[in-house]
Amino acid sequence: MARYITGIFILLLANIMPLQAQRKEPEVKTCERQIEKLRKAPDNITFARELHRTALYCFNRGMYDEAALLASLTVPFNVQAKDSIGKLLLPALIQSFSFKEEDMDYSNSLSEDSYNAYARLANAYTLVAESMMHNAHLRGHVEQMLKSALSLYRFADAKYNKAKAYTLQGDYYYQEKRYADAIKSFRKAAELGEKAFMEFELEELKNRWIMALIQHGKYKDAEKVLGEIRETDTPTRTITGLKDALCSHACIAIMKKDYATAEALHKEAGRRYHESMNSMDFYRLNVLRNFFDSFTLVARCYERQNEIGHSLQTYREMKECLINTLGLYIPYYIDLDRTNMLNLFQPWYDEMQTFAYRHISHGGMAEFMYSNAQLMKQFFLVSPTIYNPKMISMQGDEYLRELSRRQSKLMLTEDAMNVHLKGDYLPHILSNMRSMALSREAVTYVLENVDKPYHCITEWESVRKIIAADAEVMVEFVLLHRPDNGARQYAALVFTEVDKAPHFVPLCDEEPLRTALNDTDHDRRNDFILKNIWKPIQAHFGERAVISLYPTGLLSTVPLAGIVDDNNAYLCNDYVLSFYLCATDRLMKKYHLYPEKKPAVLFGAADYGLPPSKLENPVRGQGFHYLPSSKREITSVSALLKEKGCQVEVFSGRQATETAFRDLSARKESPFILHISTHGFYLPYDPDIKNKGLNQEGKSGYYNPLLRTGLALSGASTAWKDSASLNLPDDGLLTAYEIFGMSLLNTELVVLSACNTGLGEIRDGEGVYGLQRAFRSAGARNMIMTLAEVPDKETAEFMSLFYQNWKLKTSKRKAFITAQWEMVKRYPKEPEKWAYFVLVE
Repeated sequence: MARYITGIFILLLANIMPLQAQRKEPEVKTCERQIEKLRKAPDNITFARELHRTALYCFNRGMYDEAALLASLTVPFNVQAKDSIGKLLLPALIQSFSFKEEDMDYSNSLSEDSYNAYARLANAYTLVAESMMHNAHLRGHVEQMLKSALSLYRFADAKYNKAKAYTLQGDYYYQEKRYADAIKSFRKAAELGEKAFMEFELEELKNRWIMALIQHGKYKDAEKVLGEIRETDTPTRTITGLKDALCSHACIAIMKKDYATAEALHKEAGRRYHESMNSMDFYRLNVLRNFFDSFTLVARCYERQNEIGHSLQTYREMKECLINTLGLYIPYYIDLDRTNMLNLFQPWYDEMQTFAYRHISHGGMAEFMYSNAQLMKQFFLVSPTIYNPKMISMQGDEYLRELSRRQSKLMLTEDAMNVHLKGDYLPHILSNMRSMALSREAVTYVLENVDKPYHCITEWESVRKIIAADAEVMVEFVLLHRPDNGARQYAALVFTEVDKAPHFVPLCDEEPLRTALNDTDHDRRNDFILKNIWKPIQAHFGERAVISLYPTGLLSTVPLAGIVDDNNAYLCNDYVLSFYLCATDRLMKKYHLYPEKKPAVLFGAADYGLPPSKLENPVRGQGFHYLPSSKREITSVSALLKEKGCQVEVFSGRQATETAFRDLSARKESPFILHISTHGFYLPYDPDIKNKGLNQEGKSGYYNPLLRTGLALSGASTAWKDSASLNLPDDGLLTAYEIFGMSLLNTELVVLSACNTGLGEIRDGEGVYGLQRAFRSAGARNMIMTLAEVPDKETAEFMSLFYQNWKLKTSKRKAFITAQWEMVKRYPKEPEKWAYFVLVE
């Protein structure tokens, strides 16, 4: 499913510059020109050709899902058979990415122009397959798509395209570690490509072939092919080709135990890598795959020779390359680009972490694992913008604001939000293209004023110095692949100021944890978390009581404060539990920021369209009846903030609208505090739902989790119960998708006083994909959220206590913990009234 072109006009904020009134928009114009060609196509064949070119436009800009959909749309113009793969491909792509084996059968009945139709159809399948390789949900179907394409190429005189398809097939097998199959595909590609390929293409293909041979242990065959590759530079030689050849020579030297030669060759390859970065197109960074595959190959060869120290050093060098590469562009990427980049780098991250797990007892390995975790969180989980004063200062730039307004208007159209099978898919894709073009133009504008890369990976020693004053314990959770069976397992890296290295603590596998969290028996759930999560880490910090936790994946949804230990005491009674997204947050934020004389905006007591619930104390979840305590909450919070000198605005009743909320983004400076007291929702995805209404009996047919997570504002009940409604701009359902496009760079604290606001879809490297992700990407620095349904009355009570305790020279963290302690005293037997609140900094 096409990922939405959201957010980061917040990432488009760098140095204050004068508005360029006559500035050109080359990316926007390129996009519109391609769309215009598509619309003016005089016949079906031309239309199919322009669809394919539009797919290439998307692919070259990292819009891989859109590219796959567009390429698949060309298929019906090239085939006649009703049972063709092309007829089935489009719904299969859109419908939960689920293919069936019978869907993969196709007929060779083609249009009268059979020669060109075979080629066009094969090219379409190849492009779809290449796009699928960038999407974890679709990768399982790449092999069949390529087999279909290669079968069709038999009937078309297209040696170049067929050789490219074999090369792509080899790459797929290589990434799947099916090295014998990869070797066969690369060999066939080389045979076809001797005359069809350009010189540098053939060289790069042979380098991939050599890498597969080395991975498969065919060293003599690798040397033979390596002997066919030039050893000196020529004007037409690519830096990539030479670098790969150098790494291949290094691998052969390693297997011969000639480590001095290997080290010299590898260093030269690294130098070539850094040279190439000066000329890299930052939208096509997927071409760097070869660089990191070859670094991995060298490290693996060292490991095979049991040279673990050399292998670790190679991985460290690879990590530095990752940091340098990501630091050039990540702070300025829109969210789709960051997700695509995450998908690209995830295998290398997993490679480094699995290597570290295999050799965790080796010196420096735990520290290496810790810094790898920081790399991923720093670049993909938090918004680097909030650490960049230069970017924050550009929030008022008029040119960027205009681009942002245009993009927001596009995002909220019916075409942009229509992600269902019924109707015309093309308007939705074209809307995404326009939105992406606007975002890319803004990114280009910002990059013109950036002179140095972002580099702020937090090593464990830096954190250790900070925590010394409080005798604090740091617990970094990581999700790994077990070396023995490949199962996904949670682990922790625990250390204090006196530790010489982090303690590596294996925890439970992912699936048992998921089962435990879904268990309706509270005692069983409590016992599982206590035994498999808390006790293993507790063993490494003794009597220390100040614990800073950095959760990941499912652990982000565990309410540790309400877990009962063996002494029948809540953990929050015996420990000061603090939660952070990443260690850089711990180091760089100003924790004593106080709201005195700061602007604050409150939303609450919205008129959802329904009277108060008949329940004495309703929860702030689904249903959207009026919340009596919400009115008391915002009245109390408003008075408390005014006492601190805050400039308070309140939006309640019918004024608590989506439009009023989104207008906050249009201000030159977002509010210091943003407090929302309302109903929250998180809907699980059901691929069988075809209705466009967001809520279908507690489930949703929208694939994008950002459209299934949100907050209720004025008028929400009508859209919630009306199955024919769309998720339109002012229907009262403020989704995380809509929040993504906002700019909240000056917002110190967002308080989501509603049910389930900390929940969402769990994505590797991207945390909880819901409101938390949306607000952080918008630039908000701290958030108070909930991990389950919370009652109306006690939620208002908790919030008032928090603001009462947030005093001058008192941190938000202390105010939050004090409020929680007071709630425990009032409701010692009812953790549902206080345990599910969490402050994430």
